[in-house]
Amino acid sequence: NHSVCSYFGFEKITITKKIDSIKVISEFNELTFDEKYDPDWNLVFEKTISKTDSIWKFEKFISRNFKHINSDVSKHPILIIKNEKDTIIFYTDGLRELNDFIADYYLTMRKLHPENKNGIYGIEIE
Repeated sequence: NHSVCSYFGFEKITITKKIDSIKVISEFNELTFDEKYDPDWNLVFEKTISKTDSIWKFEKFISRNFKHINSDVSKHPILIIKNEKDTIIFYTDGLRELNDFIADYYLTMRKLHPENKNGIYGIEIE
């Protein structure tokens, strides 16, 4: 969930484990208040990463944000990770915590996809 304030953007990442690599497919769907809902997801990227690759440290992102895992269903989830029957749900509390979480996610994802198609992983402020 990339949504903040009046912007709604959602990313779906599929990670498939192979013998010597993982395949990562990112799809994105965005919506603003003046648009109709589009059920179609747009491909952002598709990459295969070697098992020995050390650039994309998604597991470290998970470790850094472990404090955001919560079972309080009254909160709005920001990230959901599913693996067959296992599910981990990350929540944030308040706008600042949400922005910090999203900023960390963007930095993590730009390591994997520096092309940052359509700026879905934020923009760098100089």
